[in-house]
Amino acid sequence: MDEGRHDQALAAFGRALALRPDYPDALLNHAGLLAQSGRGDEAILEFQRLLKLEPEAPDVHNDLGTLLAQSGDLAGAKREFREALRLKPDYAEARNNLERAEALGAQHSP
Repeated sequence: MDEGRHDQALAAFGRALALRPDYPDALLNHAGLLAQSGRGDEAILEFQRLLKLEPEAPDVHNDLGTLLAQSGDLAGAKREFREALRLKPDYAEARNNLERAEALGAQHSP
């Protein structure tokens, strides 16, 4: 992954997860790499899977919120950003993301 060989890294993470589906580090890296590769829907599923294992991970909630916002699910995004802030009240990135999502939602309201 660090060498930029994303296809090989995705395959390796896929194999690791086939052997151990509850491996949080592999799930996190796999989800992040899917997102970087433009496979947002798959990344969302992986982040959701990871949150079932680690529901108290503010970074994962923030990352999931970012992907949900990009997919147009502003309500879901705001929910994830709020959860990240509940877990880590001083999380500036999550606060900024929540503010952006709320501003976008206000622009699209009738």
